[in-house]
Amino acid sequence: MPGVKGGTILTTSLLDDYADDLIHKIKVGIHTQNEKPLAGYKIIVDAGNGAGGFFVEKVLKPLGANTEGSQFLDPDGMFPNHIPNPDNEEAMHSIQASVLKQQADLGIIFDTDVDRSAIVDANGQVINKMIELNNQGIQTELAIETSGHAAFKENYCLDDGAYVVAKLLMLLQKLAANHQTLGELIATLKQPAEVHELRFQIKANDVQTYGNQIISDLEVFIQQQKDMVIDPENEEGIRTNVFNQYGNGWFLLRMSLHEPLLVLQIENDKQTKNRHVLKTLEPFFQQFYQLDDKALKNYLHQK
Repeated sequence: MPGVKGGTILTTSLLDDYADDLIHKIKVGIHTQNEKPLAGYKIIVDAGNGAGGFFVEKVLKPLGANTEGSQFLDPDGMFPNHIPNPDNEEAMHSIQASVLKQQADLGIIFDTDVDRSAIVDANGQVINKMIELNNQGIQTELAIETSGHAAFKENYCLDDGAYVVAKLLMLLQKLAANHQTLGELIATLKQPAEVHELRFQIKANDVQTYGNQIISDLEVFIQQQKDMVIDPENEEGIRTNVFNQYGNGWFLLRMSLHEPLLVLQIENDKQTKNRHVLKTLEPFFQQFYQLDDKALKNYLHQK
């Protein structure tokens, strides 16, 4: 568009400004005047051909990191290598394998638009996400979804995957001074024996109404089951705690924010118990003819 008469047009690179801001914050967070505070660290990035490739050239390299082995940095909307999604099993296997092959200190993977990220340590282990819900009236500095969206209060509550990575990079030298690694930081955290996620496509025209009705009907179904109790402390969808015959775990059914899907997340502290829970839920989901339960069938009938 032509400029306003008498005005001026200023051209700038917002990405460069953003990268420079990240570099500044990392240096401040590390408390150093060193221009290359990440020198000596090998950090690789898997951008999955999304928008995250800039993090190598514009953030890590200026900070001194060795980024050799970073992969799929060029944007390509066909995503020829894997889906850029930290919540995708194939994508996570890709960055884990690369970290081990390259003997890197850290691996970083971004989603398509860099509002989500995940970190892999030198042993190929995913640095699990800690969850805090930013409730009204509660002093909460961080909110994270299991999908990888993260928002820091100090960063204007934006879900910014690159900023999350920057916060972890700030920790590297502090941990090194105490002869620690990021992996050791979470080594004592208890991990569930089983974790699964199933996605059900909603084929109805009114996705929200149909999906919310299924969630409401599930509440009635759960109340009729033994060893399943609805968790009242929940902010999205319906969460159910399971015990006794079902081991020790929980499952959560919620609407996807961006796709016509219902998402079922299920965890258990005992092996094989997720299958038992899902077997009980199978007839419930089968009654909804506009819900694609193929993922559930595939899971239950796999050898």
